[in-house]
Amino acid sequence: MRRTLFVVLSALVLILPACGGGGSPAGPTPVTMPPGPQAAIISIRQSGTAQVCVSPVKQIRVAIPVTFSESAGLGFFVNFASMTLYKNPRVSVESQDIGANDITGALGSNHFAGRSSTAVNVHFDFNHSDFDSALVTFNFTDDHGNTSEASLPGVSPVVALIFCTI
Repeated sequence: MRRTLFVVLSALVLILPACGGGGSPAGPTPVTMPPGPQAAIISIRQSGTAQVCVSPVKQIRVAIPVTFSESAGLGFFVNFASMTLYKNPRVSVESQDIGANDITGALGSNHFAGRSSTAVNVHFDFNHSDFDSALVTFNFTDDHGNTSEASLPGVSPVVALIFCTI
């Protein structure tokens, strides 16, 4: 009996120091990342008078000066721009897109820096000239992979010319 009690007490003495108590922490200390923007905040505005003129490839060209601005400090890519022409009451007449390759070809890159403003002229060529309004939408992906869209609420002011000058 004494021998059994001695074996049990010896086993407890060996096991108990391994249970709980103080000592080292249970795992690694979590790393706190410095605060930064979670997503780009991109706005777009028409920055001058748009032009409707003769297109070199279709019936009309709509040229619009726009400015992209990012205010959160995160770079972004312009994926595409889409312009849809409407005949009242909001019946879509035609839609055209400008892709990332077109943007890169015209500007050298489709990537823009955070906390920047960049003025560009976008050109859309259409087969239809009978329209009352238009909607221009831009699609973006920021440097964290978030996608977003921004639209011009309307294209105004607009001037009709024979040849676009922008």
